[in-house]
Amino acid sequence: MKLVNYVAKKVAQTMIGHDLSRRVMDEAQRTLAKMEQPVATDALVKSLAQDMGHEAIYVSTPITGGTRYFNFLEQQGASSKEQLNQGQLTAYNMQVIAVNCNNAAKVADGLREQGHSAIEPSAISLPGWSQTQYNSNWMKVVNDLPFSKMLVCDGWEASYGCLLEVRSAFDKGIPVVDQHQRPISREDALKRVEKTTRELAERGFHVGLLSLALTAPVEQLPLELTH
Repeated sequence: MKLVNYVAKKVAQTMIGHDLSRRVMDEAQRTLAKMEQPVATDALVKSLAQDMGHEAIYVSTPITGGTRYFNFLEQQGASSKEQLNQGQLTAYNMQVIAVNCNNAAKVADGLREQGHSAIEPSAISLPGWSQTQYNSNWMKVVNDLPFSKMLVCDGWEASYGCLLEVRSAFDKGIPVVDQHQRPISREDALKRVEKTTRELAERGFHVGLLSLALTAPVEQLPLELTH
């Protein structure tokens, strides 16, 4: 139990913005990822509750998906990630995942410079975890911790993971704002998601349950979007 609490604390500190060494951060993430996801999540929630500041802001961002993902696929002449070759996957990692994470890091750092406590999930990576495990983890983090606000980074309307987090925030009564600090009501979010998914469908993409993430009963929503 001491080990899980230790590594969860290090992972939580990374999300909060503490400057840990790469070796310590990587080892903590690898160790936490090897544990059962519910155990790892409970320990992470506990550590965040102890260490995050008052009125903390949760920074939700697309990582593997979002607007950049669909734009990249279109540029490559593909309709899903499964159609990409190895060279295209390398480019995808650089042009989608890295750019999404760098943007979230800048947003979180900007909030901290303004004196806010910003919790940045995209700052960590748990090797071997599936999207289902990640989404389950982050939804519990949002549901269990007293965030004062959720900030969603650009491209959130086309990210299933972001939409599950936004859904959790709305259901819990946590205010949601966009990357530019403009408030987003549930009605606003529904309109933006409807517009985005309609445009994606017109471009030939299969959006599946993306359009229902904010409206379907939570118990009927899968924790991972398949194409």
